[in-house]
Amino acid sequence: MKEEKSAIFESRLADAEARKVAGNQLFKDQQWAAALQLYKQGLHHCEFDEMQFNFELLDEHRDQVIQIRVPLYLNASACAQKLQDFESSAEFCSEAMLLQPDNAKTLFRRGVSYFQLRNYEKSKIDLSQAAKLQPQDKLVRKALVDLMGAMRQEELAAKKTWAGVFENHEEIAAPKSFCDRILSWISSYYNGHQKDE
Repeated sequence: MKEEKSAIFESRLADAEARKVAGNQLFKDQQWAAALQLYKQGLHHCEFDEMQFNFELLDEHRDQVIQIRVPLYLNASACAQKLQDFESSAEFCSEAMLLQPDNAKTLFRRGVSYFQLRNYEKSKIDLSQAAKLQPQDKLVRKALVDLMGAMRQEELAAKKTWAGVFENHEEIAAPKSFCDRILSWISSYYNGHQKDE
């Protein structure tokens, strides 16, 4: 059951901040599931519907909400990563990016989550953007190196898997690239089966 939100703006932000501070202590104590629950409670307290956020709050109030919500999302994402829930981690980051699209930490954390989910293309987009925003960050650079290595390994494994298929089909001319080889093989396979019908 969700906690009741205060009707007073300042109280809601204070409640959210208190849960963030308590969650940070639990995170330091490696109690990630408990910390995650506190971060979620904090997000609940400083959540405003779209109409309230865009039309009722003053600019300075929206900024205050963003300054609390983004760290809560990032902390929740970190907990989800520790709990090996990379899908939730990426979702928390995506929510944070709606509030701060060019946050390097958010891009990095989501890129790492996508990497763990083996969604290398999305990971590459986020990590590359994080590297542009923070070119000196060693963790971002290491994550990019790890990603390129994983992509290389995946490509080599795919080539090895498909290599035997192409060797057994001498009628396929030697295409210029691996993708061309796959397309040629699929085309010859499809054409061969179409003749049988």
